[in-house]
Amino acid sequence: MYYDNKSTFYVKQYGPAILVLIVSFVLIGSGIYIYITKSSASKTPDKEIIVASDKLEDEEKIDSNNNVEQESKVEEPTENQEEILTDLPQEYSNLKELEKTSELKFDKVLESKKIRVAIPNTSKKFDVTLIGVNFNNSIANVVTKMQEDLKDKNLKLAFDTVKVDNSQIYAYIYINDELYNAKILENGYATFQEEPKNKSLNTELKQSQTYAKQLTVGIWAE
Repeated sequence: MYYDNKSTFYVKQYGPAILVLIVSFVLIGSGIYIYITKSSASKTPDKEIIVASDKLEDEEKIDSNNNVEQESKVEEPTENQEEILTDLPQEYSNLKELEKTSELKFDKVLESKKIRVAIPNTSKKFDVTLIGVNFNNSIANVVTKMQEDLKDKNLKLAFDTVKVDNSQIYAYIYINDELYNAKILENGYATFQEEPKNKSLNTELKQSQTYAKQLTVGIWAE
């Protein structure tokens, strides 16, 4: 076959083969590009899903911990709140005159000179006004002295004719069977006050005051 020149010869002879090679390379390159793109695209969501899953798990853990903490706070026992009674419990109301209660726990001496006692194994407490003791005439540090006398002590109460009057509970206090009302007068902490309604132990209380006067202790030494 005759060709006009060498260029025409080469084009006619090798052109189709070169064109096929070029197309093949283009197709192969396109395929590789598409494969890489799909691979990277398919991996990214997995990572995102994993990260999202981790975040969800972390958030669930945090919520769970918060719920546990809230539940624990709710379930955590709170300190017993004082329930101050203004009347005697039934088991004490039925006691006869000068009959002693079971043991009670000393709580504190109030500024009013009343003594607060606690019923064991409960949050119930009540204030006791001491029969036969007048704190209008008392030593300056009477509350401190009484607090020292009664600290950590178990005590018993005994009542007279009138147990409760105007929401005040009147009683005699015993520590190891010793009448503490008398001890206050004997030490000169305060003075005797005769009470016409509760007078069963007036004689003993008067004698305690007389003893303090003789020894000139407490207010009698001033």
